Amino acid sequence: METVVSRLRQLRGWFVAWFIIQSVIGTVTAIQVIDTLRAFAFFRSSLASSPRGLEVASSLFVEAVLLALGLWIFHGLLQLRSWARLTLLVVGWISALGAMTSLLSMGSLGLVRGLLPGVDLGGLAAVGLLTNSLNLLFWGYAILTLQFDREVRAVFVSVPAAA
Repeated sequence: METVVSRLRQLRGWFVAWFIIQSVIGTVTAIQVIDTLRAFAFFRSSLASSPRGLEVASSLFVEAVLLALGLWIFHGLLQLRSWARLTLLVVGWISALGAMTSLLSMGSLGLVRGLLPGVDLGGLAAVGLLTNSLNLLFWGYAILTLQFDREVRAVFVSVPAAA
């Protein structure tokens, strides 16, 4: 049982590292895209009143709320709650399939090049490749640990005693 809890703690540590990396990359990319969109007349009026500090602060606030939610789920997981394992498996499979779909569809980025002439699609593709690869690595590890590790699964999937 102690090794299972140790593996789940390690998974939580990888989650925090993955989340922080994804948050930093996402915030920096979003700021750069918003700055690029400000050059277009269509977006200029709506984005002009939004200062960069507010964009960063709102992004960090949302990311902090999501991190707190994730840590709450991991708290349930470390208490060996089945709902937490199931929640992480559902999120994990959806995230892994989404990352795989994004990676497979990256070749079609050239189709939008004419629609957004000032946007660095090569840079966005590189960021997408990095973040989707990180998603596959983390969620693949989470799925492997929570669904396919025999010891971990045995702790959560126990046969109820006959009454």
